Amino acid sequence: MSFWKAYTNGFGAFWEYRKTWFWYYIFNLLVALLIAFPVYQYLNASFGQTMIPALMLEKYDFRIVTDILNQYGLGLGVLLNQSIVLSVAFVLISALLLGGILHYYIYRVDFDTGTFWQKSLSYFWKIVALAMLFLIIQLILLGIAWSLFMYFSHGMSPDNLESEHTVIRALQWVGIPYLIVLFLIAMCHDYAKVCLVSNQKGVVNCLFCGFRFGFSHLRKTLPLLILNILTFLIVYVLYKWIDFSLAENSGGQVLFFFLISQLYILIRIGVKLWNLASISTLYNGLKTERIKEELS
Repeated sequence: MSFWKAYTNGFGAFWEYRKTWFWYYIFNLLVALLIAFPVYQYLNASFGQTMIPALMLEKYDFRIVTDILNQYGLGLGVLLNQSIVLSVAFVLISALLLGGILHYYIYRVDFDTGTFWQKSLSYFWKIVALAMLFLIIQLILLGIAWSLFMYFSHGMSPDNLESEHTVIRALQWVGIPYLIVLFLIAMCHDYAKVCLVSNQKGVVNCLFCGFRFGFSHLRKTLPLLILNILTFLIVYVLYKWIDFSLAENSGGQVLFFFLISQLYILIRIGVKLWNLASISTLYNGLKTERIKEELS
């Protein structure tokens, strides 16, 4: 199977199970409301009747932000802690939904809400454990990249720096390879999740399965990764262009911008699920081809 066929067929799988898109968006929206509502209540009670909201809508003013932090910093700190807890809950809910979504992308059976939640629960802890393993790998990678950056930039010491170009060169030498490796690890993480749901093996085995599949089929997995990244970038650029164009003519209507941003979030979630569907399609296609070759 070619990467392009996986990309196009992946969209077909995504659209066939678009109910999972609905569930994913609804939970995103609910968590966002849970985070935003206490903040809105506090800000409205604190300075909602003042001129501060109108001034901030006109233009960003650092002095106003500083005054708000100085006067209401304690209350905002409490809200920030609550937001962190809810953000962790959001990550866990995303991991919960992911198992059910991947089950349908891989096995292509008729959608059933009960089965969806059953599969979501059955894969939940393994997906969380897999995410923790990849987080450890990313932290190790970040530590190595930081050490190399400090080495090439001479520890950022003013006494050792020849010029600001030393820091720029260090960022180029370390930052670009780091980002490339980071994207490849994220790609292998996605394939590891597909391995987990498809093969139902242990978490460590699925971790190695993700790396093995991702790099052994790099001529197909890498172009597919680039296609998925380009799809996201196209959606993002279009959103920013529409947002900028409408900002000049809408008169700053908050509700209007909220609807536009929600449409963007809905499409962005769709692109994310399309990525998972295309990855699952490529994995299934290459696995089927290998089995046929072994039998022939």
